Amino acid sequence: MSILFVSADETTHSINLKLPSQRELIGHFLDPAVLLGVGMFFVFRHLTKDSQKTLTTCERLCANWHLWNAIIIYVIMDGLNGAFSEYGFMDLLHKEGYRMIDRRYRRHLIDQPGGPSAYEANVAKTLNAMELFVYSWMSFFSAVSICNGTKWHKSLEVIVLTMAAYGAVIFVVPDMLTGCLNMHPMGVSECHPPFTPFNLFFVYFGVLINWIWAIVPGIMLFNRVRAEMAPAKEKKP
Repeated sequence: MSILFVSADETTHSINLKLPSQRELIGHFLDPAVLLGVGMFFVFRHLTKDSQKTLTTCERLCANWHLWNAIIIYVIMDGLNGAFSEYGFMDLLHKEGYRMIDRRYRRHLIDQPGGPSAYEANVAKTLNAMELFVYSWMSFFSAVSICNGTKWHKSLEVIVLTMAAYGAVIFVVPDMLTGCLNMHPMGVSECHPPFTPFNLFFVYFGVLINWIWAIVPGIMLFNRVRAEMAPAKEKKP
């Protein structure tokens, strides 16, 4: 969303605010990936329409995490855009967002100056494809199960949360250990560039936000294990 209102120049490392054109707005919000996400939301509403369950605060937070990650992150952004941008999904987000933040998304420059190695690009693409084809439906049905008050979401939750945390670590840590070559300044071993508006948006925010998908799933897994262990503790003499 924010990419509609930001214009950046990586040669001068400058960033400016702008108003999106009508064409950009229409293209962004009527993109097939967005329409698929909207369709998923209506399917979710249909599958939970008869639920009489009153969710606790924890259940509500978990259901929202799974639902919106499934739709926005695993399908629209990282999934269709991150893994399959070559087919035109979320073109503005890919060119002005993902490519600007991470060199691994410059697949049109593989093994060329300014681009990633084939290995780096394919690792990122594989992780994003896993989000689309595996994480998405697991998170989606976990949200459905939580809202309907059924118990079968527990196994799905453990699997998808573990995969999400592992994927976030694999995506971020190897690049940090090798000098952050895929981040700005790209190709230069520098993990702490100067604090400028450009770097704050396209380096620090863009990189650090990935840790959310390691930290939050970790907390959710901890709470899930603690909740499952509580009854066993109560039964002990």
